Amino acid sequence: MALCVLFPITILSAHVKIPIGAFYWDSYLYLDAQNRIANGQIPHIDFFPPVGALGYYLFYWVRLVVPDSQPMLAASWSIALVTVPLMALVLWDAAKQNTNKIAVLLVVMGFAFFTIVPFNTTEYSSFPAFDGFAIYNRHGSQLIYIGQAQRLFLCAQLG
Repeated sequence: MALCVLFPITILSAHVKIPIGAFYWDSYLYLDAQNRIANGQIPHIDFFPPVGALGYYLFYWVRLVVPDSQPMLAASWSIALVTVPLMALVLWDAAKQNTNKIAVLLVVMGFAFFTIVPFNTTEYSSFPAFDGFAIYNRHGSQLIYIGQAQRLFLCAQLG
């Protein structure tokens, strides 16, 4: 779990330069939202993003802390501010219930993989990232992963 926090912080602080990618729609949305929030505008009141405001605020806060970070990596990894603590709660609950340690390890490895690896894929991938395509879909997938992990351990406990 520490790797899910330390790796993105290290890379974002290193000011890595990579191309944004071919899908500029998400890139524009996140950069535009960052600018609008910095100017005091509120999502869904002053401007209309295609999804909820959480991802845009997280991106804005990450870019406040690390302003020279690569924007699409910052957008992809900003959700970790929410998902890492949630996954830690899931793991704490699983450890408290004496759940199978191998199952816990596999769930943590999957979470770490999908959190850390900045996929550079095409629009046909279900888990894209820093190529500027479907960052908010990536965020949703990570939140669903945590929900499913909790259900897995809950079912193991009940079964």
